[in-house]
Amino acid sequence: MPWTYTRTTGTLSDPDGNIVARNGYSGAGNGRNNPAMENIQNVGPIPRGSYRIGNARHSVRTGAVSMDLTPEVGTATFGRSAFMIHGDNQDHTASTGCVILGRPVREQINRSADRGLIVQ
Repeated sequence: MPWTYTRTTGTLSDPDGNIVARNGYSGAGNGRNNPAMENIQNVGPIPRGSYRIGNARHSVRTGAVSMDLTPEVGTATFGRSAFMIHGDNQDHTASTGCVILGRPVREQINRSADRGLIVQ
């Protein structure tokens, strides 16, 4: 079963349907959690569809427990790429399309055998 991220609310549900995060976000400025802007690079949220969650790693740019998101066949990304799940910055502007979640939630995802993510 996959994880489910809802862009309009910033909620993440685990594979059993339990909400594990209510304060996530994706996108920047007017594009933050705004699905109507999913096609706008560096502004809109991650596009709707199915993604594969990579193993956690440390990134110089995005920090600890960062995970790459690889679009599954059939997911339209509008020419956008390099989607990830990663942590926030101090002014809460860390996303230009990535999914931003707190570290405990990212660690929970990384411990899970479920590596699918549905973005709706």
